[in-house]
Amino acid sequence: MIPLIPVLIIGSVIWASLRQSEQPPLSPKKSVDQLPSPTASETAKLKSKNSILEYFSNWDQQYQDFIQTHLDPKIIGETRHQQMLELSGGRLPTLSPQEHQINHRLLLGTGALGLLTAGYLTNFTVTPLVLAIAVFNFIPLMRESWRVATEERRFSLLHLLVMYFGYMWGTGHYLIGTLGALLFNLNRKILLLSQTTTRSSLVQLLGEQPQRIFILINGVEIEIPFEQLQIGDILVLQAGQHVPVDGTILQGSVAVDQHRLTGESQPVEKSVGDTLFASTLILSGRTQVQVEKTGAATTAAKIGSILKHTVEVQQTTIADQFRFLESTKWFMLAGSGLGWYVAGTNTAVALLGCNFLTTMVPLKLITLLNGLKSSAEQGILIKDGRVLEKLPQITTIVFDKTGTLTLAQPQVATIYCEPGYQEDHILTLAAAAEQRQNHPIAQAILTAAKERYLQLPPLELAEYQLGLGLKVQINGQLI
Repeated sequence: MIPLIPVLIIGSVIWASLRQSEQPPLSPKKSVDQLPSPTASETAKLKSKNSILEYFSNWDQQYQDFIQTHLDPKIIGETRHQQMLELSGGRLPTLSPQEHQINHRLLLGTGALGLLTAGYLTNFTVTPLVLAIAVFNFIPLMRESWRVATEERRFSLLHLLVMYFGYMWGTGHYLIGTLGALLFNLNRKILLLSQTTTRSSLVQLLGEQPQRIFILINGVEIEIPFEQLQIGDILVLQAGQHVPVDGTILQGSVAVDQHRLTGESQPVEKSVGDTLFASTLILSGRTQVQVEKTGAATTAAKIGSILKHTVEVQQTTIADQFRFLESTKWFMLAGSGLGWYVAGTNTAVALLGCNFLTTMVPLKLITLLNGLKSSAEQGILIKDGRVLEKLPQITTIVFDKTGTLTLAQPQVATIYCEPGYQEDHILTLAAAAEQRQNHPIAQAILTAAKERYLQLPPLELAEYQLGLGLKVQINGQLI
């Protein structure tokens, strides 16, 4: 008899994987009059089914969250993990269906090893279940082998890999076959983690919208749901709010953080007649904006669409992982044929498994991870690990903006004083003037004053002039 708990766990994982990959076709809509009324028995069965589905879905989500917060940081490094979180606004990236399925297959492979161990210790018959897990875990490899054979019309290392592990399972070498499937999916996970996830997170950030907003109607500010906003409405925005649409400023002046769109860390000051873009942040000031574009028509939405397309195009196929070793397949076949001629089938398959494929691919990924981790420890975030593979071919690097090379937060480097003035005195006055401002330059001045433990005097008068800066009065002195 097969142990019940592992079977239940593995069965739920298979169900979750299949549910994740399936997209049932949409049925034509029917009117309410055409729909038959469910009986009490059918209603009870439907509620029971929904409860079970909800339970397994919640369990699967908890498992995926556990993998993201505990396993993934161990693989890619804690420092790189924190850098990726900061770049995505402090939130975990949304997993793609491919990542979901790989996490499921890792759990299944681990469960299969546990079943083999339990079967060995207790003499339980676990062979059918282990074989089912093995076939399920290698479905991506078999699909890719079929694609390479039918679409690219070539013989690949993938076909040798399928032959090797198929023979292992067919002749009862279940441990080798299970370990091979587990390592295969682990390699795929490492490859996905090394590739870009920040673009997907940025697409989500660019698509964020508030639930409610304020618009101006006949001189009165009225709060409405964002969905009711229309082109031509006058939107009221103030410091701390994200701009949800593209529009033109009708009244007021603001400092805007546009780094999500432009990459520049410094804010931009805008006034009447200037354009505000969706997904930017109002740092200071208050303004009235006439709505010109909403939804998919905004600049941010178009950028998000381009980024999403870029992510889809850059997906690496399984065959791409082995392409750099394709030239070795004929030597592997020759060695396997010689082994069959000398000592039979077992020797031929053993030689087929002793090849560069099973060593070079993991070593390549380990080297890639080491490069990503060491770069992260030096304060360098490499968004996509594939660029490391292209470094030997790179001859020129072009930087499109200074924000790529500088720190996001400005710092006070030097204070130049006129004769008769001291650095601390000048810094005290400047910090006092900026003490209620949230502009990055103001924060840099305040940080420098704090590091010198300077006491800031209170402000008597403060006036902000767009494009000219601050005018304040301190102890009767105009600054």
